[in-house]
Amino acid sequence: MSAIAAYLHHNGAQVTGSDIYGSVFSDRLAKMGINVDIGHNPSNLRDCDCLVISSAIDKENCELKEAKEKGIETILRGNLLAETLRRQNTIAVTGTAKHQPYPYWHGC
Repeated sequence: MSAIAAYLHHNGAQVTGSDIYGSVFSDRLAKMGINVDIGHNPSNLRDCDCLVISSAIDKENCELKEAKEKGIETILRGNLLAETLRRQNTIAVTGTAKHQPYPYWHGC
């Protein structure tokens, strides 16, 4: 999710996010100027036009329920990634975590 957020931010989108816990990823996004709220809360959806969620998000998640209640478009992370990659030539680099702790996706 953080790579998608960084990509969208780099390409001019206004991006905010939330996560249950802070991490090196949320710290990195904050250094880029992206607001990342720690903890899930319906108020995190302020000025939100679209909610991007992981398929791991529980259907009872308070932010997801708030988005549905407010009629905010909700997109699965995988669908957003597919749409983003469809618009350009793409090279995907993957591997195991044996030598590199984090996998990266690179678009050309």
